[in-house]
Amino acid sequence: MAEKLLFIILDGVGDEPVPSLGNKTPLEASEKPNMDFLARTGQTGSVTVIEEGIAPTSETATLALLGYDPFKYYTGRGPLAAYGADIGFEEGDVALRTNLGVIKNGRILDIRVGDLTTVDAKRLADSINRQVILSDSSVSFKYYPTMTYRGILLLKSKKEKLSEQVSNTHPAYIHIKGISASQEFKQTAFKQCVPKADTKSAELTAKLVNEFIMKSHEVLETHEVNTKRAKDKKQKANIILTREAGNRLPNLPSIEDKYSRLWLCIADLPMEAGVAKLAGMEVVNADEPNLANIQATLKDRTDTILKNWGNYDCFYVHIKGPDVPSHEKEPETKKKIIEAIDKHFIGALLSKINLSKTIICITSDHTTSSVKGIHTPAPVPLLISGAGVRMDTVKSFAENTCKEGLIGSIRGVDVMPLVMKKFVGE
Repeated sequence: MAEKLLFIILDGVGDEPVPSLGNKTPLEASEKPNMDFLARTGQTGSVTVIEEGIAPTSETATLALLGYDPFKYYTGRGPLAAYGADIGFEEGDVALRTNLGVIKNGRILDIRVGDLTTVDAKRLADSINRQVILSDSSVSFKYYPTMTYRGILLLKSKKEKLSEQVSNTHPAYIHIKGISASQEFKQTAFKQCVPKADTKSAELTAKLVNEFIMKSHEVLETHEVNTKRAKDKKQKANIILTREAGNRLPNLPSIEDKYSRLWLCIADLPMEAGVAKLAGMEVVNADEPNLANIQATLKDRTDTILKNWGNYDCFYVHIKGPDVPSHEKEPETKKKIIEAIDKHFIGALLSKINLSKTIICITSDHTTSSVKGIHTPAPVPLLISGAGVRMDTVKSFAENTCKEGLIGSIRGVDVMPLVMKKFVGE
């Protein structure tokens, strides 16, 4: 009988065949003996995370994989990230997820400045928060950098109500059936935020977002961080792109109450932490992931799990690593990160825990193509292994092999019920 559960999401680990890897995916090309061992000794399947044809965003995918239908519970990524970052979001405020991107002559050249350090992002944010003054004195804002180019914009109003019904200025995300989905980015003219509802509050919110973007652009354009970047022949981080506004948090039923088990979450980004907290999990603050020293980052996650092993029944771990080089179209780097995860995280855990009393589930929130640099609707691989799990005939953990597994093809919202059924023995 299982005593512990490890529920591991490898962000964006799914991919498509890559010419430079011999037309294999990074998973197929990787040396990953530990994940392959778990696939060989357990069950595998393939997960359509949202539904066919929809390229998931991380927030809609995370909700689905934890058992919450995003079509029912999605309220915008902004509030989830704000809640996870503990920045004082209250119902009625408007929070937006942001990217520091690149703009020139009114044209967006890049939607993310991938080589921007968190230290420099904080320097930029400090200047924006000091120098930008909105024309409406009844509205206050705070711009929070979270990790590298990522951030959160929080708007609060003392008088007029603010609205989440405003468009994204980030061009790589759209809404399908009321939820966020990813789409391909092509260099395009910057489009201002517009109201999506014919209301005074939506018009005011769109106006404020545009004013913030314009005034922060003026600060960013001449900031010493960007002056140095230009001198070093690097792109300027000179535009804040906004998306997924929200003014409330979803009311998620407690996963701890549902399954009568204690959960601990270790997540790399505030959004995943926010979802976990709303689901009733305890969240531990992990060190910022460092892909330049991925071994140290993975050791931190492993040590945190082992230190808390006796205090919780279930561990939800979300590792951002594989997604980052996918967006940068660096499949060889993605392959190396997968191999590092296998050795320094999965392998390190397997050497310390009793697998006969543990269920391990490994999957992904979405496929991220390292050929196109975007999320795609393609299904992601799934494995469940450990205590009492009946073996199938699959020998490795990869996109195509897992399709042949005993679990078959399932929806994202069905993953957690399946895993918990095996864990609690129902």
